Amino acid sequence: MDNQRDAGLERFRPIQAMRVLLIGHDPSDGREIREALADGRDGSFIVECAPRLVDGLERLRENGIDAILLDLCLPDSRGIEAFEQVWRAAPHVPILVISSPDDEDAATQAVQLGAQDFLRRDRLDSYTLPRALKRIVERQAAEEELYFEQQRADVTLNSIGDAVLSTDIQSNVTYLNPVAERMTGWPRQEARGRPLAEVFQIIDATSRETARNPIAQAMELDTTVGLTPNCLLIPRDGPETAIEDSASPIHDRGRPSSSGIRASWTTCARS
Repeated sequence: MDNQRDAGLERFRPIQAMRVLLIGHDPSDGREIREALADGRDGSFIVECAPRLVDGLERLRENGIDAILLDLCLPDSRGIEAFEQVWRAAPHVPILVISSPDDEDAATQAVQLGAQDFLRRDRLDSYTLPRALKRIVERQAAEEELYFEQQRADVTLNSIGDAVLSTDIQSNVTYLNPVAERMTGWPRQEARGRPLAEVFQIIDATSRETARNPIAQAMELDTTVGLTPNCLLIPRDGPETAIEDSASPIHDRGRPSSSGIRASWTTCARS
């Protein structure tokens, strides 16, 4: 996985010249874009042009492209269909859609489907365009890094022996590792989005009353909280289990308030 991560990030590291593929049939666009990227104040650029969608897709199969400028009005494809074909051909290459007033809705939809951004044709100037290209490449790199870090974290959480469950700030379940799935009786996909109290039910072993949930306490106090001793986990199906538990708030980088809670627990011997 580390090799995949390094390979993914290598594509987006700063380079001597950013290779940009313009997929658009209007020759004036090509001239304007080359002129806008010629002064080098925001790095150097190499612009390749593909007048038709089929030409662009053929070039993308050869790799080596750092960013794509895509006109949604092509001789052989128009609108969101053009974007979808380009995105499927190169999902890891950031796409900046060139829009006109007539197709701005389609450009907005393309961003919702995976394009990094769109830029109106009248903004293809030497100030806006190079900065927009640099921004989408950096954003794509950050998203790739976040994805691979999340994949690595999931591998770690999936391999440990303790049960792990996470919630969002509304106390809805966002994640269970395989141990938590087995102990609660809830598959991850089925549990995701459900209220915590529905998936993680605990009671006092002596009184049989509902125990104070440490996840709710951790959210309220914004600190790590342990489970009250002598607690039982009531699974969706199967026998009750005595558990030891702790819950900790999850903080987004740079934000003091918690964005969710992660709880872990393990079975314990009952006296």
